Formats: sequence, C-alpha cells, structure tokens
Amino acid sequence: MASTRSGCIPRSASRRHARKARKFGPSWASAGTRCKCANSTRRQRRPASGQTFERFALEWLSHSQGRKNWSAGHYEKSKQAIERDVLPLIGKLPVAEITSAMIATVIEKIAKRGVIETVSKVYEHVRSVFRLAQARGLRQDNPADPVREVLPMAKKKGHMPALLTFPALGDLLRRAESSRMSPAIRMAHRLCAFTAPRISNVVQAEWSEFDLEADVPTWIIPRKKMKSKDRIHDHQIILGEVIAEELREWRRNTGTKGYIFPSSAGGKHIVAESLEKIYQETLALRGKRTPHSWRSALSMLARDNGVERDVVEITLDHIHDNDVLRACDCGERLQQRIKLMNCWCAQLADAATRRTGPTS
Repeated sequence: MASTRSGCIPRSASRRHARKARKFGPSWASAGTRCKCANSTRRQRRPASGQTFERFALEWLSHSQGRKNWSAGHYEKSKQAIERDVLPLIGKLPVAEITSAMIATVIEKIAKRGVIETVSKVYEHVRSVFRLAQARGLRQDNPADPVREVLPMAKKKGHMPALLTFPALGDLLRRAESSRMSPAIRMAHRLCAFTAPRISNVVQAEWSEFDLEADVPTWIIPRKKMKSKDRIHDHQIILGEVIAEELREWRRNTGTKGYIFPSSAGGKHIVAESLEKIYQETLALRGKRTPHSWRSALSMLARDNGVERDVVEITLDHIHDNDVLRACDCGERLQQRIKLMNCWCAQLADAATRRTGPTS
C-alpha cells in the first residue's frame, strides 16, 4: 500500500496535485486537498440508514414507559401527540440533520392552535428524543435547546369562577347541543357533564368499563387510568338514568366493543384537546370555562345542598384525609352517592329543558 502525505492524500494523487499546481497555481492544489478531506469527513459523519427522528422517538417512548413507570393512558397521550404534531414534519429526517429552525416550525404550528400546555409537553418530548440521540452518539448538541425561546408565554392562572346554579349549567348544555360538533364529541361532552369525571377518563372510556343493565348503572374506571394510583380499589361512578339511557342508545348505534369514542382521525380514541376546543372556540369560553368546570360545579352545589364532604370526595375520587375512607365505600355512603348522582342527573336534565337564562 502506498504511503500517504498529510494523512489523507495518496502519493499518486499528491503528484497529480503537484503537476496541476505548477500549471494552475498552488491555490488549486490546496483547495483540492481541502475538498477531499471535507468529503471524507462528511462520509464518516453521514448517519446510517434508518436513524430517523421517528425511530428515536419510538425508542424514547418505549424506554420512558418502562423507566418512568408511565401509565398506559399517559403513554398513549404522549405517543399520539408526537404522531400527530411532530412526525408528519420531521419524522423521516435523520436526527443528525434536523436543525433548531425545523423544530421551531413544529412548535410554532402547535402554538397557533392556542394549546399552550400541549406545546410545552411536545417540546419536552422532542428535547428528550434528541437527548437520546446524543447518548447514542448521533448528535453533539441538542437542537431543541434554543427553541425554548419561541415557546409561548404561559398565561397567568387567575380564578376561574364555577357555574354555581343549575340554570347556568342548563344554559351551557343547551348552547353545546345547538353548536356544531361531531356526534362523538357531543356525546363525550354529555358524559363529562352528567358524570363529572376527569377529561382523560372520558376520552379513554371503554365499553368494558360500563354496566348499563344493572339496577344501578355504573362506570368502573380501572385504577391504572386514574390520577391517584395509590389506592387499592377502582373508581366507581354512578350513572343517573338520563345519561345511562343516552349511553344505551349510543351503544346501539356504535357497537359494544373497544373505545366508546373512537377517533375518526386515525387514533384509537378522541383526544382531550378536542373537548377543550369546544369550550375555547365553539362556545367562546376561553379562559372562562373548561370541561373540568363540571367537577367544580358538582362539588360546590352538592356541598351547598348539604351533601357530606366525604360523599362528595369519594364521588370525585379526590384525596381523602382518612385512610379508612380510602378503602371503604359501601353501605350508607354508597347509597348517598347513588342519591347524589341521580339528583345531579335529574336536575341537569331539567335545567337543560328550561329556557330561563343563566343566573351566574
């Protein structure tokens, strides 16, 4: 093998450069040498086939689910956000070639929807994917770091007044019913109003969790889907007759298996963002009301009407002060919860049919 000069140019090539240098001048030869070296370096740094952002994103999701002990619901929500907002734009690109400007475009596109919380979460997900790429030796830098400068400012959280009367709640239900939305979103909103669960439980609800034929129709949410996972029992929601009958009709029209509200956009089920958008845009309640307002309304109206605090706390699966109360939800308390939810459903349905204006 011929020896080399300057570490990268073979002797024969060096002689060719010398001859051309005599003919064209020394600058040509040095430029050629730099070009050869640069091309060699680029070939060495070129990422292997398949080392795309999508590959690393899926690896990071799988790794996070195991290492961080994510719930199935949190994993699905994170995966859907990446698939919906990130992969269509940069998923097929090699991680080594993605720039901060490309990531900024992704983030700014999400921000235009006005979903500040989603923007922040997606940004942190993308940043973590690139940290994984750094650990694998594909990046020396993290191109997501500078993009923090284009994140929208979080709005200061002021007090969001709850709806304190049934006429006000009925007015909101009527406005929603007369608004334009898909059947799945409309029914999901009804379930949210008449049962007051967390919005994540509504969008991830499955038919296997419901017993609509029991003497007391119930919705049993597995503990792994709940916010508080340190309790030994699943969360039981009593279904008033109004919402139970609406669910039976929905089941007759959509089937009895899988998610109650499957997504028409290709995902497994509708997303919380779809319900939140109804309040922000369709009902023009941005900064005033959210789907979570139903939980606040149930809590305050129940307490104002003399329902025991423990009964309300169990109904909403709030953190309890008493360890015994966590494990015991039977007998008198169960009967009180049945009475509470039947009353809540009946009064909501009645308020929705009355045409008196809201009083709060």
